[in-house]
Amino acid sequence: VARAMRAVACVVLLAAAGLGFQPAPPARESVTRRDLFGGGKKDGGGGALSSVAGVVDQYKKAQQIAKKSAELQAELAKVTVDGKSEDGKITMTISGQQVPVSAAIESLEGYDGATLSDEFTAAMKDAHGKSLQEMQGKLQSLYADMGMGGE
Repeated sequence: VARAMRAVACVVLLAAAGLGFQPAPPARESVTRRDLFGGGKKDGGGGALSSVAGVVDQYKKAQQIAKKSAELQAELAKVTVDGKSEDGKITMTISGQQVPVSAAIESLEGYDGATLSDEFTAAMKDAHGKSLQEMQGKLQSLYADMGMGGE
């Protein structure tokens, strides 16, 4: 019996000694109001809610851009631009969204198939170029209004 008691005592002592040599668990950092609302970091960065506020601001900016873009698309749909052939007898009309609207020719006299095709192509390219310039100008204005560059 004494021998069993000594064996139990040794096991208890060894277990207690083993527990004493375990490293202490790391201390938990406490979350304070300052950490949540910003200013809690040494480098001046914001806390958890500060980054949420940044995401909310970006979301609002994206909504504003989407709204302004829709308004711009509606405005461009109403804009028409005329392009003329080199001889000025053919007129192509294109919307601000680069959608062909109409084509007009004063007379077919003096045109063969190839010349007529060339003149229509020239009028179409002229109208398309002017339409792109109109759209780019309006987009630059939109970007400038939104603080994203532009003019």
